[in-house]
Amino acid sequence: MNPILSRYNPILPFSVQERDIDLLLIEQLHVSRAFAKWLTGRLDLSGATVETARHSVYREYGETDVLVIIRFGNESIAVMIEDKIGAPMQPDQCERYHLRGNILCEERAVDRYTTVLCAPGGYLAGVPKDQRWDHRVSLEEIAQSLESAAYPGWEWRHAILIAAASRQTRAREADNRANHAYDSVIAPLKKAYRDFVKTRYPQLQASRQEGRDREYYLKAAGLPGGIRFKHAFFRGEVSLIFERAWTPVAERHLQGNLPEAAWTVQHGGELHVRMAVEVMDPLLPFEKQEEIAAKALDQICAMMSLAQAIAKAHP
Repeated sequence: MNPILSRYNPILPFSVQERDIDLLLIEQLHVSRAFAKWLTGRLDLSGATVETARHSVYREYGETDVLVIIRFGNESIAVMIEDKIGAPMQPDQCERYHLRGNILCEERAVDRYTTVLCAPGGYLAGVPKDQRWDHRVSLEEIAQSLESAAYPGWEWRHAILIAAASRQTRAREADNRANHAYDSVIAPLKKAYRDFVKTRYPQLQASRQEGRDREYYLKAAGLPGGIRFKHAFFRGEVSLIFERAWTPVAERHLQGNLPEAAWTVQHGGELHVRMAVEVMDPLLPFEKQEEIAAKALDQICAMMSLAQAIAKAHP
C-alpha cells in the first residue's frame, strides 16, 4: 500500500460524502476506458461506449446523482445512478428514478434507461427486493474493480470507497444504543455538536444533552412548545416533531404541503416529518465532520417555515 494511505488506514482524514462518490464515478468514466468497460459489463451492457456523464441532474420528480448516456449498438441508453453511503432511502425514491427515465424516453432524449443503486454492501442488503432498482452495485465491488485493474491512482480511489463503506457499517453499529462499544464517543460528540450549533446557528436552541442517545433535540426561537427538531447522527435523519396536541393540525396542513423528499412517521403519538441526511462517523472527530453536521442543520432550518405555518394554523 502507498505509505501515505497506510498512515490513514482504516479512516481517511476527512468524511467521505455521497458527492465524493458521484464525482469519483464520473472521473473514472471520463479518464479510464477500462473502468467504463467494467461498469458497462456489470450492467449487462458489454461493448457499450460512454458518451456523457453528468452530476446532480435535477428535473421533474427529483435528482439523479449521476446520469450517464451510453451508446449500445444503435441504442442510446441513460444509466441513472443513485449513490448512497448511509442516508435512508426516501419514500418512492426508486419510483421517481423510473418516472424521470420514462420522461427521457418520451422526450426521445434516449431510447431506454436503466437504474442503478450504488451503496455499501451492508446498505444494499437492507434495501427491500421489491424496490425496482434494475442493478445494485456495491461500493466494495467498485473498489475491487479498481484494485484488480490497478488504474493510475487506484489506491486513493479504493481508499475513498472503502472508507465510505466502513463508515456506514460503524454508523449502523453505533446507532444501536444497546451496543456499548461506542458509548465513550457520544458525550464528546454531543458537546462539540452543541458548541457548533451555538456558534453557527443562533436561530436554533441546543440544550445540554448528556445522555447516551444517538441523537440531538433542538428547538427554534418563536416556535411554541410541542414543536421541535431532532438530528439522528448515525441513522442519517432529521425530523420536525409535532407532539400529540399538534398532530391533528399538522396532519391537515401537510396534506398537499409535504416537502419533496420528506416523509411522515407516527411515533408514540407524535408526528415526525423526516428527511434523509448523511450519517456521521462515530470514530471521526467532529471537526472532520462539520460539513455533514452543517448540511443536516441546514435541512432543519429549511423546515422552519413549515413548522411556523403549522404553528399559525393551530385553532
